[in-house]
Amino acid sequence: MSNTLTNEAHQRSLKDFLTLYNTISEYCFSRCISTFNERFATQTETSCVDVCTSNYVQYNQMFMFKFVDHQEQRKQNLPNSVIQEGGNET
Repeated sequence: MSNTLTNEAHQRSLKDFLTLYNTISEYCFSRCISTFNERFATQTETSCVDVCTSNYVQYNQMFMFKFVDHQEQRKQNLPNSVIQEGGNET
């Protein structure tokens, strides 16, 4: 059973990663690539994509750290609120 849960968690993690990768790719491509006259991206387009992906990844990491912190604080406050609500009912 734990093997199944591990497999599901791995698949969910992979799906989340691929979704993020596709989102970043689409966003930065549409923002940075403007002409299709050349076979390869221009230096300006390449630089734009580098900066765009770097910023997006940094933002995502910062967001996830804050989300995890918020969830931990919520877990810590949950037992206190349950105790207070339980005490008020009697």
